[in-house]
Amino acid sequence: MSATDTTALPDYPPAPRPALGPALNEQVYYAGRVEQNLYRITDGTYRSAFLTNSAGAVVPGAPPTIGNKIQRAVDETDRDLLPGNNRA
Repeated sequence: MSATDTTALPDYPPAPRPALGPALNEQVYYAGRVEQNLYRITDGTYRSAFLTNSAGAVVPGAPPTIGNKIQRAVDETDRDLLPGNNRA
């Protein structure tokens, strides 16, 4: 059998789409509201969360690959919380 011969491998069905996680944006992360002022963020590998309030945001921990993306996600969330915006 050659290194490229795959005929002996079992045929598994593809993973269901929800198992792959949410689609990432062009900045290569996903941030979504869990409820009220609690948000989750992922880069597809690591996950974290943050809470927003009138003074800013609280981040309980930042894995190395998404630490720099959390600030962007918080900034985008702050725009959603501006007075008159119905998404907050």
